[in-house]
Amino acid sequence: MKKYFALYLAPAEETKRMMANFKPEDGIKAMEEWGKWIDAHKAAIIDTEKDYVALFEGMWPKALARLKEIAEK
Repeated sequence: MKKYFALYLAPAEETKRMMANFKPEDGIKAMEEWGKWIDAHKAAIIDTEKDYVALFEGMWPKALARLKEIAEK
């Protein structure tokens, strides 16, 4: 089985720029794509400190619903 280590880092200024231009629709699309990736690779995701996959499986539906709610306003 292949194993991956993913670490996402972004400069603070880039994060500020992204948030200034943030559109809920973009967040919805990104979360849906990330959720699909996690589902497809969860057997290879290992976190020795907490159950990372379970955390995100529980969080995605709520966060996605909130983004859709914001987008509808």
